[in-house]
Amino acid sequence: LSKKGNTFGTFTLEDFSGSKEFTVFGDTYDQIKGTLATNNCVVVEAGWEPRYYNSPELELKVKTVYRLEGVLDKNMKALELKLNLA
Repeated sequence: LSKKGNTFGTFTLEDFSGSKEFTVFGDTYDQIKGTLATNNCVVVEAGWEPRYYNSPELELKVKTVYRLEGVLDKNMKALELKLNLA
């Protein structure tokens, strides 16, 4: 729980090129916490939004996370994969 009593969690996404840690709060965390587990293959839906404490700055904010094997069940319109084959 946060200092204000809200639920939150952190998770790290990684692939062969690097990793990125994300923190999610409140309803978003409650929605995705069951999806986050070590070695799960996931699809992350995110977007750029103004940073909470510094509105001129943008941050990548997680909206939802799907297990990869459940993506087709969610009626996704597209899945974009970028592969560096070099």
